[in-house]
Amino acid sequence: MKKKKKLVISIIIITIMIIIVIMAIFYYKDIKENREYVKMYTAQNQFPAQIKEKKEKLTEVKELTNNKDNIYYIVISENTIIEKNEEKISYDELRVGDKIVVYYEDEAVRTVYPTTLYEITRIKVLK
Repeated sequence: MKKKKKLVISIIIITIMIIIVIMAIFYYKDIKENREYVKMYTAQNQFPAQIKEKKEKLTEVKELTNNKDNIYYIVISENTIIEKNEEKISYDELRVGDKIVVYYEDEAVRTVYPTTLYEITRIKVLK
């Protein structure tokens, strides 16, 4: 009976360790991908982000940066161009979790958190 109990405990421990390793691999892959996006798309009036929540035309995004946790609300108008794979798509086709590049013309006022950007000119879906 003791051997069965030890075997079950060993299997549980090994399973937990495998799950931890798999989660660490996916986490590292995501962090590495985010760093590449930050290098490629961080410039004046644009930044890489991930969609956190969608409400009508107001979308909550988290800026993809190495050491910040910047949250923005972006207002998407009928003039905002939304592209995926070089083709225009509708706002409804954006999904929570999508990684995007936000292009804007606002002078961001950071006195209110989260900052709201009103003049979004373009959104490019990365993946």
